[in-house]
Amino acid sequence: MYFTFFDTRKELTQRISYLLVCTALAGAYGGLLADGIGFLNGKSGMKGWRWIRVTEGLPAIVLGPAAYFFLADSPEEEGYLSEEEKRFVVARREREVTQTSSAQEFHWGDVKKCFLDWKCWALYDSFPKKIYYSYRVVDLITAVHSGNSELTLCSTVPPPPLLTLL
Repeated sequence: MYFTFFDTRKELTQRISYLLVCTALAGAYGGLLADGIGFLNGKSGMKGWRWIRVTEGLPAIVLGPAAYFFLADSPEEEGYLSEEEKRFVVARREREVTQTSSAQEFHWGDVKKCFLDWKCWALYDSFPKKIYYSYRVVDLITAVHSGNSELTLCSTVPPPPLLTLL
């Protein structure tokens, strides 16, 4: 949602596509990273799984509060933009056909529409199933490799030729 304050629709779709690609790559290679971090087992008296939690959780713990304080609510409030850049961002967004002053504001009625839309509920219903089946795949790989965690983590990484088909 933050991107909508600064980017046009065309730019927004491009940014979201980058985000989705990065999410897919993180999911694909997260097991390999976890395997590498697992080799820290015993360092500083912590087990490997704890190192994984620390290295994956620490950026979120540090950057979450920082984002709250440093990200502006609108281009007009952004501190690192000059006055000319602020006017440019606002004017560029206002040139879009569907942009109105009302569209730039938050409305509880829009939230209500979302909760009453059957498509949102269909998406909500499908999401837990996707998570469940993705964990089932990890369980299957673990069973095949007889509990060998290093082999299991590395088996979640897709081969590069498979990535070209995605």
